Amino acid sequence: MEVFIMTRWKKIVPAVAVAVALITGTALAAENFNTGETTHSQAATEAAVSGGAVASGPAAGESAPQGTPPSGQKPDGTPPAGGPDGQGDAPGGAPGGQSSSGVSSYDSVKSITSDTTLSDTTVSSTGKDENAIHVSGGAKANLNNVTVTRNSSNSTGGDNSSFYGVGAAILTTEGTSTINGGKINTDAAGGAGVFSYGTGVTYVSNTTISTKQDTSGGIHVAGGGTLYAWALNVATNGQSAAAIRSDRGGGKMVVNGGTYTSNGVGSPAIYSTADIAVNKAILTANASEAICIEGLNSIHLYDTALTGNMGDDSQNDCTWNVILYQSMSGDSEVGNSTFEMNGGSLTAKNGGMFYTTNTESTITLSNVKITPSADNDFFLRCTGNKNQRGWGITGSNGADCLFTGISQTMTGDVVWDSVSKLDFYMTDGSTLTGAVKDDESCAGSGGSGYCNLYISKDSKWVVTGDSTLTKLASAGTIVDKSGKTVTVKGTDGTVYVQGTSDVTVTVGSYSTTVDLSGASKTTSFSKYEVSQPTVSATTNTTTGTSSTGTNKTITSSKVTVKKSAIKKAVRSKNNKKIKFTLKKVSGAKGYQIKYSTSKKFTKKTTKTVKVKKTTKTVTKLKKKKTYYAKVRAYKMVNGKTYYSKWSTVKKVKVRK
Repeated sequence: MEVFIMTRWKKIVPAVAVAVALITGTALAAENFNTGETTHSQAATEAAVSGGAVASGPAAGESAPQGTPPSGQKPDGTPPAGGPDGQGDAPGGAPGGQSSSGVSSYDSVKSITSDTTLSDTTVSSTGKDENAIHVSGGAKANLNNVTVTRNSSNSTGGDNSSFYGVGAAILTTEGTSTINGGKINTDAAGGAGVFSYGTGVTYVSNTTISTKQDTSGGIHVAGGGTLYAWALNVATNGQSAAAIRSDRGGGKMVVNGGTYTSNGVGSPAIYSTADIAVNKAILTANASEAICIEGLNSIHLYDTALTGNMGDDSQNDCTWNVILYQSMSGDSEVGNSTFEMNGGSLTAKNGGMFYTTNTESTITLSNVKITPSADNDFFLRCTGNKNQRGWGITGSNGADCLFTGISQTMTGDVVWDSVSKLDFYMTDGSTLTGAVKDDESCAGSGGSGYCNLYISKDSKWVVTGDSTLTKLASAGTIVDKSGKTVTVKGTDGTVYVQGTSDVTVTVGSYSTTVDLSGASKTTSFSKYEVSQPTVSATTNTTTGTSSTGTNKTITSSKVTVKKSAIKKAVRSKNNKKIKFTLKKVSGAKGYQIKYSTSKKFTKKTTKTVKVKKTTKTVTKLKKKKTYYAKVRAYKMVNGKTYYSKWSTVKKVKVRK
């Protein structure tokens, strides 16, 4: 099925959408990262899928779609051969793991199910796939200057660790953990340092975290978990072990200050299938790309130093430092990938800088000090891919990117192809030094894509080689490296600017009037920041003791919601109304109906309504239009909303 992005009718990827269950309701975690965010389409792409619930992982026995994430974050099922950095069958050399059938219980050394304070104590774990500390049952855990060690030679790691926190040193699934000071050291497969899952909320500050093995992120969220961090010192050493890591079901992370270093292949500084904001931190990936964002997720960096060093791999179409993409692993919902960097520095030790493929994306840079690699393959590559990793279908897996440079100096080529769509804005005194190239090597038989460049009056394009683009709108300066005026000519031979340079820019259209209204805007860290809590004394206090042994705690099973359906869609006699009759779902709190004049449910033509009953009449319809509609049921459990998957689409034509 071909998916079209909302608002601009942009064909991007064939994909299966796996919805994300995000945490709601917690007072300190009430901010919504998707609220007010400037994206290319603002709304997520939604693909109709059959059966199942929108929850934290696939149902028992379910096999996820295949596709290899670029940084060793292992998908469910068997991925195509080859990892992103040439490490064999699993991505990034990650070992095999359990199937992601979900977990009904956790083994733990210290199970906290009621309000508890631990101070100046050590908790040690050596058991297979166990947690050192597990907070559940709505408990509030205060952990003050606690040392946690987790050493296991026979732990399996894999999907149950990545998706649900099995084997993490400190896991919070239902409740709140406040961690201040102390050290967390793990040497076990799947041994993440601090992990929040489901309704778990973690506040961690002034803590040193070190992990040594694969699938062992430093700080980690999945399944809608929430984590806030202050002034951490995090170092990871395994594969698939990002310093700041997320996985299936996503969640929210806010990081303020600290140092975060990943040393393993396929381990970026941040791997995002969540919404993540970082302020005034140092982020370094010594053997991987710096950033990886998949699907409908985001990373916002403020005054942060970011460095990546990805190795070359013949399986990759290019080498990059920041990637925004959509795999077919099922680990992330299809939609707009967002990367924002405001201030700070961005350094690539190898390859190109930004790569986006098989997704819609928004990239916004403002006053960032950028240091390209010595080879500087490209500044931005917005193209399809050859599908060696299962990322869409060759010839229709292009990118759809809104790029905005604000007071930004940029060096390197901009690369696009005819199956991709790129709107590139330069505002507020920005400079681009490079060529704009149409590279059809990953475009199959081609398509109707474009590259549009918008240059404000105070911005400059220094053209380093012959360039090709669809639309050039410039009120600024366009010269070659010697300061000579370049020639701008149309594809039909029209000469718009006769330059003195040997360099020529070929365009489909040219204008000296520039509309900058489509450019994205920056945000502020204050949008995400929360107050740092303090560790206070509560009940059940433990001081100066060492805890060993194993407890088993039982957690609630995954919430499932059966799929509804549109049984009838009947238009009124005057053709101005449509009455929908829905299939009743037992236990459902209500239903969400989405209807549109676009079969791909583009934003401008789409409306969404919530109803409690199984009938709903929609009005004010357009004449001589065909309407498409789908429905999903939802439940509310502990303040959290769980949706079914979307029904099949119903079509109704308004004739008059």
